[in-house]
Amino acid sequence: METLSRRQQMILLQLISAKKPITSAEIAISLGVSRRTVISEMSQTSEILKKSGAILLSKRNEGYSILEKDSKKYSALQEKLRSQEALLPVIDTGNNALIVYISRILLSFEKPVKISQLSDKLFISISTLRPIILKVKHLLESFHLTVINDDGALSIQGNEEQIRVAMAEFVELQDTDTESIDSFEQWVNCSMRKRQNIRHAFLKVLRESRFGVRDSAAQRIAMYLVIAEKRISAGKKIVLEENIKNEIQNSDLYLVASNIAASLSSLCNNCFTDDNEISFLAIYLLCSLDCTCSLKQETKLNKITLMVDKATKDILDIENEQAGINIKKQEDKEQLKNILFPILAGKYFDIDGCEHFDFSYEKTYQKSPLCMEFSILAAKVLKEKYNCHISSFDLSIFSCFMLAIITETSYPLKPLRVLTTHSLTRNNALIQAKNLKKIFPSLIESITPAELYELRGIDLSSFDIVLCENVQPGEKDQGMFGYNYNLPASHIMLAGSGSDFGAIYNSVLTLAFKVDECLSYANYCHVHKIDYISTLQISQIFSLFYFQNNDYQQLINQSIQDLPVFSNTAVIFFPISIFPEKLLDLWILNKPGKWKNHKINQILAVSIGKNVTDFELKALETILYRIVRQEIPIDKLKENPQQTLKSILEDSLKFNFL
Repeated sequence: METLSRRQQMILLQLISAKKPITSAEIAISLGVSRRTVISEMSQTSEILKKSGAILLSKRNEGYSILEKDSKKYSALQEKLRSQEALLPVIDTGNNALIVYISRILLSFEKPVKISQLSDKLFISISTLRPIILKVKHLLESFHLTVINDDGALSIQGNEEQIRVAMAEFVELQDTDTESIDSFEQWVNCSMRKRQNIRHAFLKVLRESRFGVRDSAAQRIAMYLVIAEKRISAGKKIVLEENIKNEIQNSDLYLVASNIAASLSSLCNNCFTDDNEISFLAIYLLCSLDCTCSLKQETKLNKITLMVDKATKDILDIENEQAGINIKKQEDKEQLKNILFPILAGKYFDIDGCEHFDFSYEKTYQKSPLCMEFSILAAKVLKEKYNCHISSFDLSIFSCFMLAIITETSYPLKPLRVLTTHSLTRNNALIQAKNLKKIFPSLIESITPAELYELRGIDLSSFDIVLCENVQPGEKDQGMFGYNYNLPASHIMLAGSGSDFGAIYNSVLTLAFKVDECLSYANYCHVHKIDYISTLQISQIFSLFYFQNNDYQQLINQSIQDLPVFSNTAVIFFPISIFPEKLLDLWILNKPGKWKNHKINQILAVSIGKNVTDFELKALETILYRIVRQEIPIDKLKENPQQTLKSILEDSLKFNFL
């Protein structure tokens, strides 16, 4: 199959994903290019489809669609595109693309834009456009910008700094190497060389400082500087309140921002000389800091620091009270503070709309139900108590934070007593086993060498595993001598390579981890069958089933509304305030149903429970991860949850050493 360009891949992905014909205007908006660019690509796109067992159809006033002719060839094309999808920019074939597009128009134009003009430009009716405009209003409100509708004409009201932040956000979805589809281009147009020079200049200053920003934020800051130069040159200047300037100028980041401004003087025509501009650049840097930065002593922003301390306590309290997640280590608490600092700084300085469209992070956020529950509760605290806007990026950071804590946790460990043999010499057996202990020192307590013939006279109860060469335990006529021993571990051929030692680890050394002590949830695990109609019905059933009344129906239904779907599995966590016991119930739907906008075939009802140990939490995360991906045989789980979940945990300890 021929090599496809980036744009061809993106167009084809849109076409094969669309459930109805899609217009060139819709494709253009989603890709951030002109309609003319899309139309010019369609001839080549049609040829690609012909070679791949399909025909490109085009109907006037409806748009493009695909007619499959050869299922085998067409499936191969789909598979290729799907395999490369993760490497492409985010493609949005729904209303989000229109929301971003209209937002860019409103941010770009000095004069009000008529809804009728937008309707004509987008080839959609005014009635279809109105709910989309409502979403535009909500989006821009997250940037503290107000959309004014004056007799059918739309305009934006807001501070200059908030307009720039929003512009820097939305430019991510624009293909700046091609003709722009709206006036947004005037504010972001910049040669690639100049853009790189600006980026290199500010990053050089940043590297020489004690601070660091997220990689994703570095691109935004570079684009912000491009936009800022254009807007300053056009007379659009930032004016901050004196108290805000005084606060940020007391921070170490103000000096960093001043140095960046100085480094850009020749590149940007001395645009960044005003203390308002430098102060806001310092604020923008502050709200983009990497969460690994230790900020408490270095920023000198005491009000934000106090707010961070309080928010940290509030989050840890609700995680413990509602979910049973108890974070004890001081270093973990400090890391949470570092995560919260830029979030709350953004709120404090009214630029917490940043990162709103980091769709790619949603996949990270949705990897683990347990970590997602932590994120949801943290977001709830920040929204309700601090009125913070929480983005997908923020949720993903919280999720990764929790996952790191779980990953760092080890299961209870009892080092193994090893009996080892070798067909050549006892010493050779000892040497090989010692090499094994060097690689896995914490897993082996003692090593006892023996000759093969001596095994019959040794009390094997004094050992946990036996490593035998040339003998297969429990089987006849194996090995050089054909001995048959009923040994407590599988046969392993000892050798010197890493993969061989890896095989030993996977086969027997994982027995050192006492996963039996982490299986408490297996005692509370049950599998049910259910007819599914709606989420409201589920809240009714769960309220009656688990609480024997309808008192918690509203609470359960509210929880359901906030939950995403993992691979056709809906997961609901009961707060331990109403369900203090451990719970791990799997409800299998007799027929697939709809959970909000997702198709599901099973529901997980979970309660973490009170007084859960760290290793129990680690086990639960592993189990939930495997269940939602439907990697656990349901029949076995129903028949013997203890053994099934034990096997899952043991399997999770193994690695691919090849």
